[in-house]
Amino acid sequence: MSTLQKPLIIITLALALTTGVSYARQHTGVMNAPMALLTEQQLDDLALSQEQNTMHQTIVAFAHESQTGVQQQFKAARQLMDAELEKPNPDLALVSEAFEQARNTILQRVTKGKQMRLALYATMSLEQKQVVKVVLKEKLARFDRFRSFMNNIFG
Repeated sequence: MSTLQKPLIIITLALALTTGVSYARQHTGVMNAPMALLTEQQLDDLALSQEQNTMHQTIVAFAHESQTGVQQQFKAARQLMDAELEKPNPDLALVSEAFEQARNTILQRVTKGKQMRLALYATMSLEQKQVVKVVLKEKLARFDRFRSFMNNIFG
């Protein structure tokens, strides 16, 4: 695989991921973090207190802001790549740096989002934590089915 193919694959996967999250958010109406969607029923089952609900809404806002920011950063990096590839001697180091900055932004936002979710989890009762446990098991089962599907396709 050439060094140019890797960023293109990463861009494609990132765009597919954000498109999927956007689609899911539009069709569920609830999002607390990318790839961590909660249904209205799951939120009802959690029975969040006023303080917990405020924390949850902050997480939702942060997730939306993060998704939009990352999409814009990847879009700018892609535009830079397109512009560089039109030049007789493209500066691939510059393009690589733009994608590296986007990757670092993702890592920073994932870490902050994780800290926010763990802070909310720390405030939960045992009953609420059991709801979270069930939701996580369902998500892991879906992920395992997806991984199996991808392994069947790509070996």
